[in-house]
Amino acid sequence: MAGKLTLSPEIVIPEPSDPTALLLQSTAVQSLSERIRTRAKANAAFVSGSLGAVQTFAREQETVRGNFPGPIPVVYCGEIPSEPEDLEELCESGVAGIVVRASDPDFVEHCTNALGAGMQPIPEVMIAEDQTSDCQAVVEEVCSKLGSDPVCILVTMEQIGEDEGEEAEEEEKDDDDDDDIMAIPMVQVGEVPTPEEESKPAVKITKEVKLPTISSELKQRVPILGSVVATPGENRIGDETRRFKEAGFTGGLLRADCVPGFRMNPDLDMVSMFWSACIGDLKSLKSKSFSFRAKNHMEKNQAQEWAKYQMDVIESGAIGAADHEGEPDVPVDIMNGDYVGF
Repeated sequence: MAGKLTLSPEIVIPEPSDPTALLLQSTAVQSLSERIRTRAKANAAFVSGSLGAVQTFAREQETVRGNFPGPIPVVYCGEIPSEPEDLEELCESGVAGIVVRASDPDFVEHCTNALGAGMQPIPEVMIAEDQTSDCQAVVEEVCSKLGSDPVCILVTMEQIGEDEGEEAEEEEKDDDDDDDIMAIPMVQVGEVPTPEEESKPAVKITKEVKLPTISSELKQRVPILGSVVATPGENRIGDETRRFKEAGFTGGLLRADCVPGFRMNPDLDMVSMFWSACIGDLKSLKSKSFSFRAKNHMEKNQAQEWAKYQMDVIESGAIGAADHEGEPDVPVDIMNGDYVGF
């Protein structure tokens, strides 16, 4: 990975509202899958939604196996199916992993079922801002529960945000909070917002969340991914991913909340275009801290300058007269094969 942060988007595929939308969704999901692979060039795709939609996404990736660019890993991050057959169908369609919340009472059972179906479980741990120093202990606990190290661990931080509701303002007044900020839990990976949540105003990030420092020993043992949430614009997502890289994280999961209007209008075409532009910009090697314009001062044409030089030499008479208006200086016997030039 050459020390670079891997970037993977979280994609929530909405449920169709009518039969016509259900027929059109398959094409939209296939187009979304293709764009995430070829345009966004994401390292993986964390997808949630109906099992059929996720399988359509994964099957599209499998169609390019053996080609370049090849398929990207698809990770299911929705509600864990209760039937083992559903897990096997996800695996058969090409899904490589499944996100399992470490706080789930059936965490070990879900991980065991995923491994039995042929998928890799990816534990998701929630860490509060005042528990960042315990990240090492949390990872150790997860690994001990599984009995082995997982392929990677997803760390989701509790966000610090500002709620515009009246209840939040009353709580802030009671707590005498001068900074006018409150802690709210982040929506976990794969959770589809309810109609009540969609009607609420978006959370505005007013303070950076303190990130745990991932040691090199821990990072070499198991890759650590971080949940990245930032309001798009003014390079905020880029600054947030840079913080995760500096903290030692291996990769970043760009949450669906980064997409403008995600909760109100989850249009798949707009989602694919946003991630294509966003991830492409984050992976760009072009400097975004300064800009300059290089002007080429070599405006002279080398051939023209050489021709001018020859003309100057000829006109100077250094190699003899250029024209012979009268008799030539040296007699020329054309009849016997003498020629002025070749």
